[in-house]
Amino acid sequence: MDKDPYKVLNLKPGATEEEIKKAYKILAKKHHPDLNKGSKEAEEKFKEINEAYRILTNRGNSEDNEVSGRGFQDIFNFDLGGFEDIFSSFGFGPQKVNTRLDTEITVSELFQKNEKSLTIEHNVACERCDGTGAEEKKTCRDCRGTGRVRRTTKQFSSTFVMMAPCGTCRGKGYIPVKVCVECRGRGTTHKTDTIIVPIKRGIVEGDYVVLEGKGEADARGRKGDLYVVFHIKGDDRFAVDGHNIRTVLHISLFDVLSGKKVEVATPDGKEYILVDSHSNPIVLKGKGLFIDSRNRGDLVIEPRIMLPENVDNNSIKEIERIFGKGKEPYNSAY
Repeated sequence: MDKDPYKVLNLKPGATEEEIKKAYKILAKKHHPDLNKGSKEAEEKFKEINEAYRILTNRGNSEDNEVSGRGFQDIFNFDLGGFEDIFSSFGFGPQKVNTRLDTEITVSELFQKNEKSLTIEHNVACERCDGTGAEEKKTCRDCRGTGRVRRTTKQFSSTFVMMAPCGTCRGKGYIPVKVCVECRGRGTTHKTDTIIVPIKRGIVEGDYVVLEGKGEADARGRKGDLYVVFHIKGDDRFAVDGHNIRTVLHISLFDVLSGKKVEVATPDGKEYILVDSHSNPIVLKGKGLFIDSRNRGDLVIEPRIMLPENVDNNSIKEIERIFGKGKEPYNSAY
């Protein structure tokens, strides 16, 4: 974003989150496309306001590529529920139907891939009728094609005039004369798609990305956004333990006795570590999962000796010659 997001929302630098939310609601209401029909300027301003809000709250796809550790539910409640409340008094619903999709990513995917392919099933605008639900239609007489009608209510000594969805055409602005045979009047059809989800370095549990236009289509064929929420899980090499990652390093007895440097896989690539009889566990600081955009947990490595199989009597005698007779097991605090 080229413009200062604080200036876009008429805020001073360092504004609190509550101040940002308040400014966003006021400006979003003022420049919403439904209140400024046909105004390209209002449409661009509305997009600019939304982008400024995303950047300042560090949510979704921000330009600095950092992902906030806030929970997804917070933004979901505000952007959908809260945003709907702004226009409820005008008789408008939310501008589009946004959808949430939870997906798991492994530790290896988080650090080694920059995107992930997902298969989704969703409703899309019917291609046959362009999302209208009708092959033939006529303009609604009650709303004259606008999809909204004026309603007057009285409360105490005041009279309120507001716009509400037309009950005759259900807000569509038209009456179907001939129902579309493909979608049977719904305006949408079910479809299976493959989408590509970006995986940015620094993602933490519960973070998400917003894929514009990849959500559900409403009854008028308008595309919503898809919110993809990430959940980090272990894989065949790494186990997740909070912000730490655990892995078992299988090594030979010779490696331990010789104090050899051995190769170990980490989320960031291969490293060489020194192992000996006292190396249990080995902790690599800052090699775990991201806590935030600057801090990470640790990688905890548990060396596990791979003992030889099928040891015969001659081999046991040779081991006794080198190590002596085995000692009885005992407990110790250290």
